Amino acid sequence: MQAVLEVITTIAHSAGKEILEVYRGSTVKVERKSDDSPITVADRRSHQLILRQLQLHFPDIPIVSEEAPAVPYEQRQQWSFFWLVDPLDGTKEFISRNGEFTVNIALLHRDIPVAGVVYAPALQTMYWGAQGYGAWKQQGGQIVHLLRQTSEEHHDGLIAVGSRSHAKPEEEQVLQQLGVTEIRRIGSALKFCLVAEKQADLYYRSSPVWEWDTAAGHAILNAIGGMVLSRGQPLRYNTPDLKHTNGFVCVWNPSLLDRYPLLKTL
Repeated sequence: MQAVLEVITTIAHSAGKEILEVYRGSTVKVERKSDDSPITVADRRSHQLILRQLQLHFPDIPIVSEEAPAVPYEQRQQWSFFWLVDPLDGTKEFISRNGEFTVNIALLHRDIPVAGVVYAPALQTMYWGAQGYGAWKQQGGQIVHLLRQTSEEHHDGLIAVGSRSHAKPEEEQVLQQLGVTEIRRIGSALKFCLVAEKQADLYYRSSPVWEWDTAAGHAILNAIGGMVLSRGQPLRYNTPDLKHTNGFVCVWNPSLLDRYPLLKTL
């Protein structure tokens, strides 16, 4: 798995260079997809590079990308392994130029993320991890090992991360019920990564979200012993519409599920 991570971190870094070339330009043309979500040339350039490189290094593993034509579920459900890619997660953050956008590449084994990389090129920050390998963060020239959770680690009150662009009133109501004392707003899959490095205790999302938005961050969180649940069950992937329809909650310390039973109902 280490060899896989070395390849996909390199690919993510290269895709980030493609994105930054557009990001640092004078203007960014924004188009609308069929679902009215925004797309730019940076999304397309990142997608094309990732597609080429994954096909070069892993020709036998199929790829699902946000910017690729849909693959029928009847075909996908036969796959043992596949890549799940968001070439530019947080396009709204990219357009607003706040730097909180990422390249997400995840390896799925049937319906479980087993390896992933989340790279924020504008922030020069990369996270990666895999089952049986652990998780890591690189910021600038410094690499930090993200340690697995221990049940002894706790503090008064809970810190949550939430979406900068997709926050919902019902989410804040639930966080208030849990006694959350601070909500940190940030874009893209960085929310998963902040939980994985224990800068926040949990991330709750109530509204539907595409699987390519979550898989890489989920893999990193799994690697440090965290959990991602939907209605009390492990969050699964490769669904017919490639969407988490019921939302989810993720924690780095599973002991929180016993201390706060409400988390198991979200």
